[in-house]
Amino acid sequence: MKILLVEDDFTIAEAVVQQLRDIGYNNVISAKGSRQALELYSDDEINFLILDIGLKNSKIDGIDLAVELLKIKQAPVIFLSSYSDKRTLERVKKIAHANYL
Repeated sequence: MKILLVEDDFTIAEAVVQQLRDIGYNNVISAKGSRQALELYSDDEINFLILDIGLKNSKIDGIDLAVELLKIKQAPVIFLSSYSDKRTLERVKKIAHANYL
């Protein structure tokens, strides 16, 4: 299984990658923003997505990024975010195969 993590905070990204490796997921690649994620997802055999919602220095947020990535091919999505407002949660609910942490 190959996992794409999209997280703009280097410290958080490194912690998540390490936690995934600790439980046996060694095939994890990381992107800092939407542009890099779209490039990686188009070129690689990624089959699982972990996306931050608030992506600094990206034209779109993680929810809109999920929509764009899933147009390329379907994969399960987990959103990692501190956002828990009603609008954000309603947007996440519209994404197929998504969970929210």
